[in-house]
Amino acid sequence: MPFASTFGEGMCFAFPDVCNTPTPAGPIPIPYPNIASLMMANPETCSMKVFITAMPAATVETEILLSEGDDAGTAGGLISGVFSGPCKFTLGSAVVFIEGNPAVFMGSLIGQNGVSSANMPMGSQIAPSQVLVQVAP
Repeated sequence: MPFASTFGEGMCFAFPDVCNTPTPAGPIPIPYPNIASLMMANPETCSMKVFITAMPAATVETEILLSEGDDAGTAGGLISGVFSGPCKFTLGSAVVFIEGNPAVFMGSLIGQNGVSSANMPMGSQIAPSQVLVQVAP
């Protein structure tokens, strides 16, 4: 079973995030990794009643305020026009609910660089928030 996600540690990753990157010859599209840390989550979107290893539990309602990794693409995303944005989990546990919302876990799918971004594929949590509590997917 995968480890439950919490506010704090944990990393999400999506690739490619194609951004227009300025060059002397003009902007060119370059694929970048897009990385989001649960440390950057909005605490108000995490559970205020359920704590895992002394940190608020994360659910599908948890929103990470900012993703990064494509900072060189300052001319913006090829489709979205932005190079950084919020992230939100799209898939959580079908069995474990926290305050009425599905719990998220290492491996959960997440929309990155803008919650409904069509500019890049879905991401996934690739590094655990903690390694003690597991949840059924």
